[in-house]
Amino acid sequence: NSITPMQDAINHLRQQGYTDIHMLTEEYDTVEPRQRRIITLKDSLETFGYSRKEVDEKYIHIFNENTKEEAKNILKVILKNNKNGIPAIICSNGKISLTVAKAIKDLNIRMPFELGFVSFDDFGSNNSLGWTELNSPSITSLSPNWYQLGYRAVELLQQRLQKPAGSKKNINIEVKLDIKESTDLLKQY
Repeated sequence: NSITPMQDAINHLRQQGYTDIHMLTEEYDTVEPRQRRIITLKDSLETFGYSRKEVDEKYIHIFNENTKEEAKNILKVILKNNKNGIPAIICSNGKISLTVAKAIKDLNIRMPFELGFVSFDDFGSNNSLGWTELNSPSITSLSPNWYQLGYRAVELLQQRLQKPAGSKKNINIEVKLDIKESTDLLKQY
């Protein structure tokens, strides 16, 4: 489920005082979870008065190469064009998040004071070994229960092997918003 956690992340960022929320993603036309995340961002920002066109042009950033240089360029544009406070970013997956985290470090961007950062896919988060804890400050993340996801995937695979012509099934796995330092703007430091 990408919709509710995405809404939770956007609401958290707004409550913390972040003014503009950007999505950094790889191409999303053929990846259903990314599509849902983008649609949720568009719907949410529309309720805050942004037009769809404005969101498409200014707040959704598509990575073509997934390089640190590309991430740096995107971050520079976000920071340069922000006029009304502190922007925040949501990265659509762990691969983009790792690249962006490196770029943030290279650019000496101070989180949460100059930029808020939320990552999808904190691998290892179910056993306190999530990679977002390795960053300083730690990165707020949205992560599924990886054990439950793997268990359900194997279960569905077994069903498909038993009935190859069976119907397609959608499953919902809990996704948790884990608030950490990268978006905790209101904390007393």
